[in-house]
Amino acid sequence: MDYLLRDAYFTGVSYGHFDMERIWRVMRPNGDQVVFKSSGMHAVEDYIMSRYQMYWQVYFHPVTRSAEVVLTKILHRAKFLYKKWF
Repeated sequence: MDYLLRDAYFTGVSYGHFDMERIWRVMRPNGDQVVFKSSGMHAVEDYIMSRYQMYWQVYFHPVTRSAEVVLTKILHRAKFLYKKWF
């Protein structure tokens, strides 16, 4: 949850915000699972929608994806050159 809030802040988008404190307050352990009180369902829904929007608008954006490809190629090239000379 924390990465969504940080990424929304640093990318300057408005749709990655949700009430993390409220989600923590409505979480309850139930055996080996975690359940949420029904009074906090709006906060949980906001989190799910924020995650969905951040993935489609930021993480899967074509510029982001192309930057990942370029960075991967740079790191592979650096690894190749390092192994070649050392």
